[in-house]
Formats: sequence, structure tokens, C-alpha cells
Amino acid sequence: MLRGTAGKMAVTDGPYVESKEIVGGFWLIEAGSYDEMLKILASHPHLEGPGSIEVREIEDTSRRG
Repeated sequence: MLRGTAGKMAVTDGPYVESKEIVGGFWLIEAGSYDEMLKILASHPHLEGPGSIEVREIEDTSRRG
């Protein structure tokens, strides 16, 4: 989970969304590594306020042809 606190990004492991919660939207981010993904999201405007972004890894589709 990524959270914005005083203009800085904080990274935590969880908590994970429960099925009763609503997804307000989603982005697909293509990155070569976890660290690259953090760099991409570090300046995301949603993290400037009290917002949070939950990050989930999905299937690697780079080898499909």
C-alpha cells in the first residue's frame, strides 16, 4: 500500500482490501521491477493528500507473442 503523508510516499505491506470495500478505479502500470514501480508512483497526485494506492502484482504478460 502506498500512502501520501506530508508530500512524501510511505510504503507498507497491506492491509488488503476486503470484498465489502469498493474499488474507485484502477491503473495498469508496466514496470520492470518493484523499485521501478515505486519510482513511477512516487509523484502520483493521489498521494499528495490523505489518499492511498493499493498495489497488486498481476500476471507477467511480457512473454506473450
